[in-house]
Amino acid sequence: MKKLFTITAVCLSLAANATAQTRKTWDLTKGFSATSMYYLQQDAAAGTNWVDKKTEKNPVYFESKARKAGPLTATVNGNAVTIHETEGLVFNATGAAHLNIYSNAEGQCCIWLNGKKAQDQLVIPKVPAGEKITIDYETHKANEARGFKSITDGFVDAADGGKKQWTTKTRDTAVVVNNSGSDADYTIQATSGFHIYSIVIGQGDAPNDSKEKVGYVYSGELSADLAYALLSADDELLVTPLDASTTLTREQLQGFDLNVLSSTIPADNANVGLLKEVQPFVPTLNLNARLYNAWGYGEAVPTEQVAGATGKPGLPLFNGLDLIDGSDAGLGENEKALAFSTEAPITGVRLGAYYAGDDTLATVLGQPDVVAIHQHNISHNGYLYLPLSAEVLASGYNAGALLDNAISMLTASKAAITATTLPAFSVHYAQQQATVTIGTAEPYAQIYYTTDGSEPAIGTGTRYDGPFTLTQACTVRAVAQGQGYEPSLVADTLIRMYNQAERPVISVSQADDAATITLSCATEGTQIWYNMGASADTVQSQKYAGPFVINDHAVLTVFATSPDYVPSELVTKEIFVQNDKVYIDIASHFDASAVYGGTNGKGMFSWGTGAVSQADTSAEPIGTKTDDDGIESPVYPDRKPETFPADLTGVEWFLASQGQSMVWQNIAPGKSVGDPNGYNPLSAADLDTLCTKNDVQFYKFVSGEYNARIQSTRTFRGPFDLVAFLGNANSTGNVQRMGFETSADGQTWTLTGDTVVIAQPQRLWKKVTVGYRGTDEVYVRLRQLSGNSGCQVYDIYVMANGEKSKQREAELREAYLTGIDVLPTPDARATVRAVYNLNGVRLPALQRGINIVRMSDGTTRKVVKR
Repeated sequence: MKKLFTITAVCLSLAANATAQTRKTWDLTKGFSATSMYYLQQDAAAGTNWVDKKTEKNPVYFESKARKAGPLTATVNGNAVTIHETEGLVFNATGAAHLNIYSNAEGQCCIWLNGKKAQDQLVIPKVPAGEKITIDYETHKANEARGFKSITDGFVDAADGGKKQWTTKTRDTAVVVNNSGSDADYTIQATSGFHIYSIVIGQGDAPNDSKEKVGYVYSGELSADLAYALLSADDELLVTPLDASTTLTREQLQGFDLNVLSSTIPADNANVGLLKEVQPFVPTLNLNARLYNAWGYGEAVPTEQVAGATGKPGLPLFNGLDLIDGSDAGLGENEKALAFSTEAPITGVRLGAYYAGDDTLATVLGQPDVVAIHQHNISHNGYLYLPLSAEVLASGYNAGALLDNAISMLTASKAAITATTLPAFSVHYAQQQATVTIGTAEPYAQIYYTTDGSEPAIGTGTRYDGPFTLTQACTVRAVAQGQGYEPSLVADTLIRMYNQAERPVISVSQADDAATITLSCATEGTQIWYNMGASADTVQSQKYAGPFVINDHAVLTVFATSPDYVPSELVTKEIFVQNDKVYIDIASHFDASAVYGGTNGKGMFSWGTGAVSQADTSAEPIGTKTDDDGIESPVYPDRKPETFPADLTGVEWFLASQGQSMVWQNIAPGKSVGDPNGYNPLSAADLDTLCTKNDVQFYKFVSGEYNARIQSTRTFRGPFDLVAFLGNANSTGNVQRMGFETSADGQTWTLTGDTVVIAQPQRLWKKVTVGYRGTDEVYVRLRQLSGNSGCQVYDIYVMANGEKSKQREAELREAYLTGIDVLPTPDARATVRAVYNLNGVRLPALQRGINIVRMSDGTTRKVVKR
C-alpha cells in the first residue's frame, strides 16, 4: 500500500463556484466534473430529463427531453440538482432535444442550443451597464452560418453598434456590450443550432472568485493538522481556518461554499450546537465521528479496521480511487473494499433517527452495521461523513482523492437558501369524511398543520406524519420547512363533507374463453366506469353502456360517478376466464419502422400533412344537389384511395386514405411509466417489449371524413387477438376514438370489440388488446371513428393460438390448479427465477394484477400483486 498526501484536483479544477449574482465566467471547454457526469448519467438511466447518446466521436452527449425553462438540472433519486458548470445561467429551451450537453469532434465540451424557435434562448444574468460579454460559439452544421441574436434591448456588437446578430460558418468569438443604460439579464436566441463553449462577462472571474471558499473548523495546533495541510495545499481552494476555541457565528459559517469539520474538535466544544444548527444550510464535510453523539444524531463506533466495503463503486466519490476487488476481500460479487489507512483503524458511526434514511456509501469492513461513509440531502447543501481522523491521515491511503471527490460533490450541492415551496394538499372524499394528504417538493421536510383556523408554524400545531381523516368540515392550514430552506408561506384548503355514491357491483357470467361482465350501482343517476389499469380517472376508463365480454384473465377496476355525489370507492375484481385461450404467437406485425420510415413528420400521401376533401373536385361531377335555400351545386365522385406504399407487392400492411392525412414520426418509446415528458407507457400494465420505435399518426381530416386506415393485405383465420400500442399526440381533452374492423371480402367491414378511446395525457401510449373470436378468414384494419387528430400507432400485432400459446395454456392450467398464491418470501430452497404476464411476456418484476412466476425448484405459481 502507499501513502497519499496530495489532492489530485481532478474534479475541483472543473467545478468553478459562484452564485448567479457574482459569477462572470462559464468555461465549458474544461469539461464537466465526475459529479456532474454522474448526475446526468443517473438521470438518463432513469429516463427522466436526459437521454445519453454518447458515441465514440462524441463521448459526452446528453440530449434533453421536453423540459421547463430554468437552470440546467438533472434529477437524481427524485431530486433536481443543478449542473454545477452552468450554475447561474437560465435556459429557456423547452422542446425535446433543443438543449444538449455535447462534445465536438475535437473532444471539447459545449452547450448545444438546437433550434431556431422563440423558445431556444439562453439568459446570462446581471450584466452591468456598459460591460462587455465575450461568447465563444460555433455553428453546428459546417459551412452554414449559424449563431445567435440579441433579444434584450440595448445589447449590441461592441465594434458595430448596429449589429444585433452574430453567425459563423465555423467557430468564432462575439463581443457584445450592454448599452441599455442599466444592469440587465441578457437573453440571446439561436438563429439555428449552434454551440456555446464559453461566456465571459467583462474580465471574467478574479483568480480567487473561481476558488471554492472553504471554512475549516478545528481545535488545537493548526500547523499539525494534516487535513488542513491537504486542503490548503490545493490551488483551487481558498481555505479559511476557524478556531473552535473562539466564538463562531452563524453568519460567518454560512459565508462559505463548504465547511469542513476537523476530527480535532472536542465533543463538548461550545460551538458544537451552532455547527449542528448551520449544517443544513451549508455543504458540510464532517471528519469527526464524536460529533454524532454530541448532536444526538447517532454514536461513534471505534473499530479495528483500516478499510470499508461498498456496493456502489461507480459513485463519483470513488472516482480514481484504488479499490480492492470484493472477492479478494471476502465480499459479495458486486462489492469493493476501500482502504482509508495503511495502519490506523477508522471510527465508524451508528446512525440515529435524523440520518436514518440516508444513503450509506460504505460500511466498516466486516461490520456491515457500522457506517464508514454516508451522505445526507446531497442534492441541496449536502452533508458527508468520512472517517479521516488525524490518526488515519497520518498513514492515509486514498485519503487525498477521497477529500478531493467529496469536496467536488459537496460544492456542487451548494444552493441558495430560499423559502420552502408551498405545501400541497390532496383530499380523498368518502361518505361524510375526507382523508387529507400534505406534501412539499423539498426532501426531509417538516410539515405542521392546524384544523381550528389558527396559524401553524414550524414547531407549533400538529406535526404531519402521514394522511389523516376528518369527519367535520373545517379549514386545514399547513406550513413546511425543508432542510436547508426557510419556512414556506402558510397554505390552506377548505374541507367539506359529502355523500358518496355506493360501490358498484360486478357480476360475472362464464362461458368457454369468455366472461360476460355486468355492472350495476344502487345509487340512482350514477355513471359507471371501468378499466384494467387500477385507475380512478374517467379519462383512462371506459364508460359502461351495457354488458361486455372479457376473453383474457384481467384485474377489473370499477367505480361510479355522479354530479350529486363523491365518486364511489374503487371496486377491483380478478376475472378468471373459464378455459381461457392464450394468443401469443405472432402471426403478423405492422411495424411503423418497417416500410414507412423516412423524414420525421413526413406526410404519407400526395396531399402531404394537410387534409383534403374526400370528394374529388378535379373529376367530372356525377350529379347535382340542392340545399335548403334551393341553391344547386355539383356532386363529385369520391377520391380514389391512395396507398402507401404504392406498390403492395410483398407487403402485409399498408396505409390508405381518401383525404385524411397520415404522418410518419421518428419516435423512440420510453419505459418511464406515466411520465408525459417523454413517449412513455401510461401504466405498468402497458409496459411491453413488443412496442417498437417509430409511429404512424392519424393526422388532419376534413370535418367528419375519417377515411385513413392501416390495413392488412392478407387474411387471418380466427380466432386471434389484435394487440396494438397507441399513443396520443395531442393535449389531454383531445379525444380520438379508434376502431379495429374485420372483413371477409375486404369490402364490408364490421367493428370488432369495443371502441378504443385515446384520451391519455399527451405523449403517453397504451397497450390495447381486441379479440376476434370468429373462425372465418378475415382482413384486418384500424381506422379512426371520431374525435380529434393525433392517434399514434407504433405497432399492431395479430396474435394467434399456436404452439407457444398452447404451451402457455398448459402452464396456466397447471398453475391454476395450485390456486392463486401470495408470493412467498424467497429462500435458498425456492427463489424466483422469472416473472411473466398472462401473455407470456417476461417482466422485470411483479406487476399489479396476475403474474406467472417460475421458481428455482421448477414449480410455476400464479401470483397476484395487489
